[in-house]
Amino acid sequence: MPDDSVMLEKWPELVDTTKDRPRLFNALKTAKLEVSEDNGTKVLTFSVTNEAQKKWIEDNLLRNLETSYVRIVGSTRIRLAVDTVATVEQTVVYMPADKAKEMISTNPEVKDFVIDLGLDI
Repeated sequence: MPDDSVMLEKWPELVDTTKDRPRLFNALKTAKLEVSEDNGTKVLTFSVTNEAQKKWIEDNLLRNLETSYVRIVGSTRIRLAVDTVATVEQTVVYMPADKAKEMISTNPEVKDFVIDLGLDI
């Protein structure tokens, strides 16, 4: 069974095989990698940015990528898996009053400044 470091070192070689598909190449090149073990098999999980990419790779390419990766690493006891990167909900503040409240809540110096000058929000 290959070592985790070997699996991570060989990943760029697999990525290079997808240069003819720029979007896939970019997705694999920037993917977050995680190695785990499952029933005597090493599993390399790579994370893509959204569910559509994950589904497309699983449906169309995962087995071909896995076959290529087995040849590159030189072990049949490995599997590839796809996951999505966890996204953090961001709230965008648009109104000036909301921006001021956000600044006051995150920065004590701004709060003191508003109090000292007696500013309205």
